[in-house]
Amino acid sequence: MKTADLPIVELSGPGRARGHAYGEAQRERIAEVVACWSRQLEVDQGLPAEAYLAEFLRKTNFLPAIRQHATDLLDEIEGIAEAANQPFDTILALNLMDEEWWFGEQRRAAAGGEDRGDKCTALGIAGEGARPTYLAQNMDIAAWSEGRQVLLRVKSEDGLERLIFSFAGLISLMGMNSAGVGVCCNTLIRLSRSRKGLPVAFVSRSVLGQKSFDAAVRFLKNVPHASGQNYILGGDERVVSLECSAHAVAEYWPDPDDHGRVWHTNHALANTDEAPIALGAYRRSPENSLARHACAERHVRAMSAEPSVEAIKALLASREDRDHPVSRRLDPEGGVMGYTSGSVIYALAAAPYLEIAPGPPSETDYRRVEFSPGALAR
Repeated sequence: MKTADLPIVELSGPGRARGHAYGEAQRERIAEVVACWSRQLEVDQGLPAEAYLAEFLRKTNFLPAIRQHATDLLDEIEGIAEAANQPFDTILALNLMDEEWWFGEQRRAAAGGEDRGDKCTALGIAGEGARPTYLAQNMDIAAWSEGRQVLLRVKSEDGLERLIFSFAGLISLMGMNSAGVGVCCNTLIRLSRSRKGLPVAFVSRSVLGQKSFDAAVRFLKNVPHASGQNYILGGDERVVSLECSAHAVAEYWPDPDDHGRVWHTNHALANTDEAPIALGAYRRSPENSLARHACAERHVRAMSAEPSVEAIKALLASREDRDHPVSRRLDPEGGVMGYTSGSVIYALAAAPYLEIAPGPPSETDYRRVEFSPGALAR
């Protein structure tokens, strides 16, 4: 997608109203997403998408946790489904993206299937003095997301505003809020999972409802997690990397004595709460994740005491490792997950803003987006 073509979808009001606005604005793209996603599920699972999703929802039970911790987001999904003319179960399952990944991979593993590769590179650099905290991430997801990316601008009645990168129909991939809290997410699919925890999209959106870094950390440490996931949080002069699983939350620091810089990819480095694997041979090779982690480490360590947005962009655009690039271009031969659908950099300053590229940053320009005048600040 060309950067200038990235739609910014304005959402406000209670959950169902937000969902209606989202569904109406993106009805055509949501239909495209559902069609492409359904075709991929049929290829992956070897049965009609409707039958597979019915099995997925029948064998999991995420609704109680969603109702307890994020009721308004369930209302939002109902509104999206109604306005987009899609079945509620379809839009709900679409918003269980990480959960479907591990459910589907476990199902394929039992049948001797293959895995689908790694995804996402993220970093956080704590601010100091006049320099803001920076968070940044490449979001590597399905190639069919190309042309269907969106930036959601979500406004609350209390004035808090969120800027959230996603694709049409999904409530959240990653984002930041006007109070200066940001979150990046990396799948850690080897970690333990729960069929009744809070799904990742609902966790990340709920984090962005917190008005302070400390509140966001408390939320992540206390909520029951459905999926293995690393969350890099940023706030006023602070960052933290939390590897979350169904039974544990562990902080990760590349340097134990330096809590100012962190980077992460898709293998756990502190959390040992691994999921049981049905077949011993069916274990994801961390080669790709290790290579991107090493690249991120080289770049972050090479940054001066005053890291810049341009230096962060250079990392996110890196293709120095030809087999395992950080910026992953659209490649029909590269597999379904081999695409950087979007790249973001958050500057968590007194006047926070983000820079966003809706595609691989090695070939897609960034665009600066700011919060609305008068949005609730920290």
